[in-house]
Amino acid sequence: MKAPFELNNGIETEAIPAAFETLTQCRATLTLPPLTLRHMGDYLALVPQAACEALQTLAFDCVRALHPLAKPLSDPQIAQRRLGSLTPLQDAMLLEWGYPFVGEAFQWHMTLTGSLKALTDDELHRLERAALEWFGPILNQPVELDAICWFVEPKAGGDFFEAQRFLLGHP
Repeated sequence: MKAPFELNNGIETEAIPAAFETLTQCRATLTLPPLTLRHMGDYLALVPQAACEALQTLAFDCVRALHPLAKPLSDPQIAQRRLGSLTPLQDAMLLEWGYPFVGEAFQWHMTLTGSLKALTDDELHRLERAALEWFGPILNQPVELDAICWFVEPKAGGDFFEAQRFLLGHP
């Protein structure tokens, strides 16, 4: 819900769990609309079939809670993000929150693949069929969101790993 970030100078790692705990302790679990498989850019993801205002609110609250811990983006990082032809609103969000797709521009998703650019049409169709078969049992039914997880990326550009899970509604 919050884009990856580096800790600002003077902020210790211990501040992250504290921010998550403050965020989650007063939140109830959410029931998300049924999930569906969708192309997002050049990858596959699971996304809710319909808008969910409570999820959008939780996501933006997460951004607000964690943003004070984040190091401001450097000029080269901002320039890199702007290569994606941002709208004026997305550019404003980038400058204010360190990421252009927050608030109304945010689309909650669970990424399933890396880039699909190198796949042939046949490979892509097989992958889509396999994903639909694998995730079929959970598609088209509501999903309970009962926690938010903190992930770390030990090496820039590497895999993310769950560092800690924070239950919604629990101190």
